[in-house]
Amino acid sequence: MKNARTWWWVGLAAVYVGWAVARWLWVPGLEFDEAEQMLHLQRLRPGYGPQPPLFEWSLWALHTLTGGPALLVLALLKAALFVMIAVGVAHAARQACGDGGMGAPLGWWALTLAPLLWDAPRTLTHSLLATACIAVLVALSMPLIVAPDRAVSRRRWGLIGLVAAAALLAKYNAVLVLAGWSVTAMTAWWLDGRSWTRWRERVVRHSRGLPWALLGLLPFGLHVAWVWGQRSQVIDPIRAKMQAPTGGGGGVLLAFAEAWLATVGTAVLVAVVAVVVSGRRQRGVVLTAKGGGVGGGAATATSSFWLALLLGYMAAVVVAVAVLSLSAGLSDIKLRWVMPMAVPAVVLGGVALLRARPAAATVLRRVSAAVVVASLVLLVWRPTLLAQQGRASWSQLSPAAVARRLDAIGAGGAVVIADPIHLAGALAIQRAADMVVYPGSSRLAIDADRPVCAFWWVGTQPITSFADPESPTVYRVSAPNTMRWHAHTDGRAPGVLYAQAVTAANGPCPTLGQVYDRLP
Repeated sequence: MKNARTWWWVGLAAVYVGWAVARWLWVPGLEFDEAEQMLHLQRLRPGYGPQPPLFEWSLWALHTLTGGPALLVLALLKAALFVMIAVGVAHAARQACGDGGMGAPLGWWALTLAPLLWDAPRTLTHSLLATACIAVLVALSMPLIVAPDRAVSRRRWGLIGLVAAAALLAKYNAVLVLAGWSVTAMTAWWLDGRSWTRWRERVVRHSRGLPWALLGLLPFGLHVAWVWGQRSQVIDPIRAKMQAPTGGGGGVLLAFAEAWLATVGTAVLVAVVAVVVSGRRQRGVVLTAKGGGVGGGAATATSSFWLALLLGYMAAVVVAVAVLSLSAGLSDIKLRWVMPMAVPAVVLGGVALLRARPAAATVLRRVSAAVVVASLVLLVWRPTLLAQQGRASWSQLSPAAVARRLDAIGAGGAVVIADPIHLAGALAIQRAADMVVYPGSSRLAIDADRPVCAFWWVGTQPITSFADPESPTVYRVSAPNTMRWHAHTDGRAPGVLYAQAVTAANGPCPTLGQVYDRLP
């Protein structure tokens, strides 16, 4: 039994490694975020635009060290992040429950969050890394909640700061999670004893570790210094993404609530099934939870304690979103932004559930595992299923076939500008050109000062001309070479890709940045 509780993650890892290999073998096409990663993999840079660069750095390092196929390395990196999420949540749950058997059920259950079931395996990158970092952070900082009267070591404080820096370098909105989790810890210090004197003592005790946490945050501080010098390419696009006509502060809070419901809906349904099924098996027997967590007091042994922390965490995050809406103009909420925020909620809610219904643990683990495996199988089968139904998806595009066609017409080894991003990423993954550029990328992600006397345009629409009104250079655009591919993503009939050579016929060669500025 002890080995089963300790080594459950091996089975979990096997499931995700199997998915990664199957995804590499049978789903060659790329969705948006993964295609962007393939473009960024072409060069190691300090930053790539409005998204923080930790995922790109990690992927570049793994690809350079292993030399493996880029798509397989990407899939395996994502598989490792899923395992990190589950193991982090499980470790936090074991500390909170004081029972090793409670870790695996909540680890599997965390992976039933809707974005982790569908969007994250299919395309998400930065948000997935941020979610994994938050899971590790919650596990590292759980002693602050379950053993508030014990001093945390300097090493642990440094690790907490370092993982917090990693979360911020994965996704900037992780700052909302850090704020909410800090409030949760301080709430726990008051709930466990309900004495303001003890609460102040705990605040003073743990504040002594903050310098070491700040030391761990140093990598993010260096990144902030770099961002400050690239404000127009980083901060301005972030501000634009945050703003949308959602109807002001009330609108953004409503959108936030809808995103939360969409994120946790599947996990809540799985929990309800576990409670109902375990309740029938118990036949009315009243269960009592085990004692407090590791070093915890009597308060941490109650379901109401963890439920109160959950409500406090949610309230803190809502306040943080409201403040961001008023101060920075946040008026749009995307589902993937909520995914990292949901991890602490899963831990707190899951511990509250298993404190109240410990018999639900086994059913929760089995149902969650079944849902996760079924989702991964469906994702691998999805391109085939869509093709059978006559529906279109960029996941049906064969990067190797397009790369061979480009090489045959003489585009291999040149600078290629491709649109949409799914196509650009496919060409980058095959190294079909010296550099592949997507018109929607940030200038930080291209070699803007590189002279370009000729380039190839590859897209779903041909171009008839190319000109720079601020330059006397005349550009010659060749007749389009055509190649058929599977289908467009918007459901139109199987389409055609157009490849055209664009050459500077006179004058000095423009830079890639000048060409980029004039792209359609």
